Parts: sequence; structure tokens; C-alpha cells
Amino acid sequence: MMLFIFTKRKKLPTISKNELEMEIREFFSTRASFLFKDEGIAPDVVKAVLRNGIQQYTSTLRKAELLSAKRNDPEFKRVHEALGRVLNLAAKAEQLSINPELFENDSEHALFNHYKNVHKSYIYLYNEGRFQSALEQLSELAEPIHSFFDQTMVMTEDMSVRANRLALLRNIADDVLLFADLNKVEWKQQY
Repeated sequence: MMLFIFTKRKKLPTISKNELEMEIREFFSTRASFLFKDEGIAPDVVKAVLRNGIQQYTSTLRKAELLSAKRNDPEFKRVHEALGRVLNLAAKAEQLSINPELFENDSEHALFNHYKNVHKSYIYLYNEGRFQSALEQLSELAEPIHSFFDQTMVMTEDMSVRANRLALLRNIADDVLLFADLNKVEWKQQY
């Protein structure tokens, strides 16, 4: 004689697809951060390169190794400062479209023109996994950025000019953030 016992099944908790994707990304990012630590990558660099999650482990590791070397390179300090300033202000941008007719000085035109020249090759090099060359392309923007900030008041009272300047910075920042959040990388002082 067979005895069947029916028990009430407990319903498994459900989560939305977005929540599941976020949990999976978080799991892989956490796991990658431990692996990067084992490779000798400092926590600040790990945070910088994992800003967009772990896309491809080996590519992200190569970017982390490159940034680890650059953060001790005195020649990169000025680049790091310039790109960091862009990231700080770009977060305030509410638009991406840039209108060159709203530029009021030569430094705005120069930065915009440098950005247009660098952007296409940067994206190509980045997509090819040539991260050293891609970072060199971004580095080409350092001097025009410094000149821009020396000669331009970004947060001017004219809202259309302000929005345009912030849009320019936002476009540059989007390229930088594709690589890493450089503001997470701590500059290592040499004593």
C-alpha cells in the first residue's frame, strides 16, 4: 500500500528581471574584485575599472594593470587632473548635444575640435582592446582641458552657454568613463 502525503508547496520568491540582472552583475563584479586583488591591483583601481561592471575579465584586468602603472607616473598626473575635472563637472550636464555657435572663446573651440579628433580614434582603439593607445588618445585632451578651465567659466549665468559647456564636458566624460572612473584612482605621491 502506497501512502501519498501532500504538502503545501512554498512559493519561491520572485524578483524582477532587472533585479536579477543587477544581482548577477554585482556577483561577478564582487568576484572580479577578489581576483584583481589576488593579481595585486589596488582597491581604488579596482573600483575605477569596475564602474561599468565586469565586461570581459581579461580586458578589465589589462585596464586595471595599465591604470596601476599610470597612477605612479608623474607625467600622467596632469592628465589625471584634467580628466578628473571633466568628470566632476560633467555630472551636472542635462544634455549631450553641443552647439559650437554658443562658444565664446578660443579655448572652447580648441577643446571641441580636439575632442572630435580624439573621439573617433579613441573609440576604435578601445573597441579593438588597444587600451594603452586608447588612453594615450584621451591624454591628448589634457592640455586643451586645462586651457579650457583656465579661460572659461563653465557655470556662467547664461543658461544656454552653461548647458552647452556642460554638454561638451559630458561628451568627454562619457569617453573617459568607458575606460574607467579616473576619480576613483588615488594619485600616489612619491616621497
